[in-house]
Amino acid sequence: MPTGIEPYTLESDGWTVRVQPPNDPATAGVLLLLHGWTGDEKVMWIFTRALAGRFWMFAPRAPQAVPSGGYAWLPHNEQRWPALEEFQSVTGELLAAYERWADQAQVPADIRQRPLDLMGFSQGAAMSFAVAAHYPQRVGRIAALAGFLPRLAHPPDAAPDSWAPAFRGRRVYVAHGSQDEIVPVRMAHETVRELQAAGADVTFCESDVGHKLAANCLKGLDSFFS
Repeated sequence: MPTGIEPYTLESDGWTVRVQPPNDPATAGVLLLLHGWTGDEKVMWIFTRALAGRFWMFAPRAPQAVPSGGYAWLPHNEQRWPALEEFQSVTGELLAAYERWADQAQVPADIRQRPLDLMGFSQGAAMSFAVAAHYPQRVGRIAALAGFLPRLAHPPDAAPDSWAPAFRGRRVYVAHGSQDEIVPVRMAHETVRELQAAGADVTFCESDVGHKLAANCLKGLDSFFS
């Protein structure tokens, strides 16, 4: 088993996950890093430099290979954005796999009983929201970077699984570029409105950049997880 806080890679039942232990394994919480479309287990670490040593950090490679390269949580559909229900299977698979990674990494039992913090970029941000919606008791804070809230199959006021049970009182950090050419910034504005309507405690950072995180929003991200 690796020692210290040097990152290492685990292979577990078809999953590949990059792990970085904390400075204090007995007290640190867990942060899952969920990459976006065509990403992998290596790309999220650019957002965590100020967080190194403060969390057990797990960055899994999404299970679906993209023909053009990289990996995804769901297949790409150019006609529409994915609905919450489409994420249900992969969110369950992710949390089941996390339990095996935690065993292998020797995360203490009392730490594993705490809610997981999630940080996702683009499709990984949508995946983070979906994990919270399907398994609200398993999730603590959420950082959604250049992403979107998956749509509900029915209007929230008519659906039994509206956003309120999943997000009431939950702390969420939303960061987005006003020039984002992949996920339009209007989707971030809609996400913030829906989360606030559901009772979430939302911090929003918008910067004049494209599909990435600006320096001021990265600083806000570090503060959010402080």
